[in-house]
Amino acid sequence: MILLLACATIDDVVAEIDPDMRTLAHVSFTTPTAEAARVTYGEGLSTPWSEPRTEHTFTLLGLAPAHAYELVAETETVASAATAVTTGALPVNVPEFAPVVEGEGPGFVLTGLVGGDEGESSVLILDGEGRSTWYVLPTWGYAPSARFARDGESVLYMVTSKANIENAVVRRQPLAGGDYTEFPAPYGHHDFVEVPGLEFAYIAAEGREVNGEDVVGDKIVERDLDGNERVVWTAFDWLEVEENEGWNTNFYPFGVDWTHANGLFYDEASDAYLISLYLHHTVVKVDRASGDVQWFLGGEHSDFALPEGYAFQHQHAPSVTPEGEVCVYDNAGGPDGSRGLCFTLEGEVATLAWSFDPADDRESLLMGDVDRRADGGALVGFGEHGEIDLVDADGNVTWEVDSQDLGVVSKVEARTSLYAD
Repeated sequence: MILLLACATIDDVVAEIDPDMRTLAHVSFTTPTAEAARVTYGEGLSTPWSEPRTEHTFTLLGLAPAHAYELVAETETVASAATAVTTGALPVNVPEFAPVVEGEGPGFVLTGLVGGDEGESSVLILDGEGRSTWYVLPTWGYAPSARFARDGESVLYMVTSKANIENAVVRRQPLAGGDYTEFPAPYGHHDFVEVPGLEFAYIAAEGREVNGEDVVGDKIVERDLDGNERVVWTAFDWLEVEENEGWNTNFYPFGVDWTHANGLFYDEASDAYLISLYLHHTVVKVDRASGDVQWFLGGEHSDFALPEGYAFQHQHAPSVTPEGEVCVYDNAGGPDGSRGLCFTLEGEVATLAWSFDPADDRESLLMGDVDRRADGGALVGFGEHGEIDLVDADGNVTWEVDSQDLGVVSKVEARTSLYAD
């Protein structure tokens, strides 16, 4: 046995940069017998261990652009000599964020950056220094929402536009590179969510003629694994159509903007959706099976009394924590700018459970997100201001990066590792 281990080798280690995504490295090597293996690289980074085999291939994730790395292939008994590899520079239209508050970041942050014109959008995964380690550049429209997929191996993102909303799609892009898979999401906009047993659910604009006027509301649509669609809920069935502050055709060319839904969340514990209606200053909880409204939070139809000073407005990004707190990004309800809020709901009262008001009173009416964390803090994206903050349980900013006015930050989501468990 000792002789066999001494003779074991790792042969022909080859590392190549992906030609389409220059921050991915593909590594291959062989072992004389079937063994579990992995690749270590950078500072404490490694791929997961593979199943025993003789031909080994790995894709290295989380690599910074234009950066030199030494990688080592290893089994449980032997390691290769170091192999050098240098990632490529980013394409000119892939942005990087600048560190503002340097500290221990949340790992890798998935976000979207929406530019001012069609085709000026990107989906990015940032490292702790704000460097773009992974990127997708839609060739049309913009990407208002991106999420790590439940399979742990891909990213889902929506592509839509005002002018071409009827052809909106959701794409599944493997983290290891290669071609994406595309799914139709007609009239989809702003947000979607992956649901167990489905491809996804999404917000879709719905036009109806009301009192002789073309009005655009919103609905929740599910797409199953066979491509069939089901309308779960529509605002037209639950709210009276009345003129409000969005009563114009600036957003939709085919009717006046009435609800302007902008955020969707699936609460697996209660099998229900939360949908945010920007122009009604409310979040609606919808039973997935029946489509019935379980409650309104905020706005004139609220089923809960909000604490004084915490009535949110133009909110985005509704969510429910594992503890049952309901969170929103409050774009315009705070006296000192935008903020993150979470409430506990009991009876007819909403009690403030957590809040974060940035010290510089920044206000962002476009997008924004709050992603609560298990440690009691949150990852907060500040929309048009371009900042992404990591906040601890006491409200201290422990890490911050800034998009340097290169676009509007959409949703934010973090993972400590880019590899599937």
